[in-house]
Amino acid sequence: MNNLFGKNGAMISRFRAAVAAKILIACVLMVVGWFANGGAWSASALIVTLLIAGLVIDAWTNRRKPSHTSADADNEMSHQPEPGQPHHTGTPTTVTGIDAFMADLLNQTQTTDTLEVAILREDLYRLQAFNNQLLRLGEIAQELNTALPFKETKAKALALARQLLSADVVAFVAETGREFTLQGVSGCEEEDVNVNCCGYYSRCPIRTSFRDLRPTVISNADCKAFPPTLRAHLSLPFRMDDKSVMSLMAAATGPDAFSHVSLPILESLVGHIQAGLKAAQKYDAIRREAITDPLTNLYNRRFFEARGREEIEHSLRHREPLTILMFDVDHFKDINDTYGHQTGDKVLQAIAQYLKDQTRTSDICGRYGGEEFALLLPATPGRNAGFLADRLRDGLSQIMYTGLGLPANASVTVSAGLATCPHDGTTLEELVAQADTALYQAKRSGRNRVVRATPSG
Repeated sequence: MNNLFGKNGAMISRFRAAVAAKILIACVLMVVGWFANGGAWSASALIVTLLIAGLVIDAWTNRRKPSHTSADADNEMSHQPEPGQPHHTGTPTTVTGIDAFMADLLNQTQTTDTLEVAILREDLYRLQAFNNQLLRLGEIAQELNTALPFKETKAKALALARQLLSADVVAFVAETGREFTLQGVSGCEEEDVNVNCCGYYSRCPIRTSFRDLRPTVISNADCKAFPPTLRAHLSLPFRMDDKSVMSLMAAATGPDAFSHVSLPILESLVGHIQAGLKAAQKYDAIRREAITDPLTNLYNRRFFEARGREEIEHSLRHREPLTILMFDVDHFKDINDTYGHQTGDKVLQAIAQYLKDQTRTSDICGRYGGEEFALLLPATPGRNAGFLADRLRDGLSQIMYTGLGLPANASVTVSAGLATCPHDGTTLEELVAQADTALYQAKRSGRNRVVRATPSG
């Protein structure tokens, strides 16, 4: 009898210790959740709190169960693994901190095969997975809070989300009104994602998630947004501003592919992504202000010169021609004196817009100062640049400026000078000086014309 009592007493003591360990783990995870969410309680912390209550009830219920019989105790001992027998393969081999604590408990439970210990073991695995997701969320928050342009932040967010969710494809989709547009994708080509279908099917769960701003998981989805082999869809919508909603959408092959991620984890993930993207927008806005002329929205002189030095270095290294054009508005002082500075500003804005519209995306348009504009034309010889300059000069003289405060018969003309690398110089200072010299020669020759520094190209 004493032997029987000793065996059952030891089992009960081990079980009570296991329950206490479960409660301790839950408390520790609350602290982890608090740190992972930036020092604030979140839905994940609430879930863990409820879990503690469940564990306490579980402990109270199990302690009232009848004690094991001697046969049960002997059966328990018979299920212990032989020396050298491997433990559960799901236990990580290299872990630290809380993972090490839970791994140690898991290793201890491998030697016992009672129902209570089996339940404890499953709880430990779930808690360990939840803990790993919380820790990964903290890392994601840190990576997305670095100062990066919006485009790079989007790409990083897609890669991190795809890894956390174990998704085959992730994408950012934006909705403005009833229009859905793809804002980036990871895991497939953009043409493989068709977001237009969500705008025409009124009962589409993806569209509903945008409307309700609610995370939506769809199993065995028949939505045509992703390739048909991807049966599980996920939509995590959030507001970027008052007019548009964006969603992190994910797709995976298995119909229940996202069941391993809890709602608190999804909500925390989308919160970190939203904060990271908004911070990136502010970063872009500040950078844009630093490199843009506020009146014309062209690049300012500082950026033009910095970019010019880079392009000249590239031109010399790859032995490609590069041309700089300098434009100056003819008789601009008379426009200001006769029609006012506001009209003069509108004329400069109209000229700047025309230059942007008529040049390539690889060309750099800048306001160099006052009524003077500069164009940097990579991979362009002097002859071709001369043709472009004449076309721009002629087009600017034909713009109708009547809506800007000038009379109907008013005509605004420009003079231009150009210099080509390496024929006219191999530094920015040399090329600008040569182009300026050609520009003032055009002014002295009667204005409304283009002059090249030398017959280069």
